[in-house]
Amino acid sequence: MAEVFSQLAQPERTIKEALLKGFNYFADPEHIDLMERFFEGQEDEEIEMLKEFFSTWDEKQIIIGYPRSHTEFPVLAVVLRNENESETFLGDQIYKDNDTGEFWRGSNFAGTFGIGIYTANMDLTLALYKAAKLVLIVFRRFLEMNNVANATLSGSDVEPSPEYLPEYIYLRWLDVGCTYLCAARNLPEEIVGVGTFIPTVILGADTRNVTVERTPEGEEIVTPGVARFEMTEGPYE
Repeated sequence: MAEVFSQLAQPERTIKEALLKGFNYFADPEHIDLMERFFEGQEDEEIEMLKEFFSTWDEKQIIIGYPRSHTEFPVLAVVLRNENESETFLGDQIYKDNDTGEFWRGSNFAGTFGIGIYTANMDLTLALYKAAKLVLIVFRRFLEMNNVANATLSGSDVEPSPEYLPEYIYLRWLDVGCTYLCAARNLPEEIVGVGTFIPTVILGADTRNVTVERTPEGEEIVTPGVARFEMTEGPYE
C-alpha cells in the first residue's frame, strides 16, 4: 500500500504517460496504417499530416512545464493550470499501515492540467489537438487507475502574442479537469508539534441525521447524528 501512496498526486506525469502510450503506438511502423480507423471521419489531409508527424516522432516532444527558448517545435507541454483542496477527511487520516503502525494523511484535490499544443503550422496544431483529445478519451480508464479520476476535457485557442511566443507559433490548449488524492506519511509527533488527535464533536456543526425532541415545556433538544460518532484511536499515538 505504501508503494501506491508514493505514486499519488502526480497527475501531470500520468497524463504525459497516457499521451506517450498513444503516440508511441501510432509511431510504430506496424500501427501507423491504423490511423485511418482511429481517426475515422477526419479529413484525409489531417490523417496524412499526422502520419508525417509520427514518422519522425520523438518522445521529447511531450514535456512537463512550459517550453523554453531552446525548445524545438512541435511540442506538447503538460502544465498545471490550477488546483484546490476539494475534500478533507477526519484528522486528515486516510490509511494506517498495520505492519509498521505508520499513518498516512491526505486529502482530495480538484485540478485542471493543460496540454499546450505548440506548432509552426496551424493545421498541424489542430490535428495534434484532435489526436491528443482522442487518445485521452481512449485512455480514460488508465487515468482512473493511476489516481486521475473524473477526467473531463475542454479546449481553447490562444491568440498569438509576440511577447510570449514567436509570431510563427500556433497554440491550442487541451485542458484536463480531474480529481486526485494527495497523501504523505505522517511525521513524528516532535516534528509536527501536536499530541494524540481526539475528535471533538460540536453540536449543531453537522446537520446530517439530526434528531429534534421537544420537552413538555416546549423546549427543543437538538441531537446531531454525528454526536454518536466514536473514534478509538487517532492519527497520533
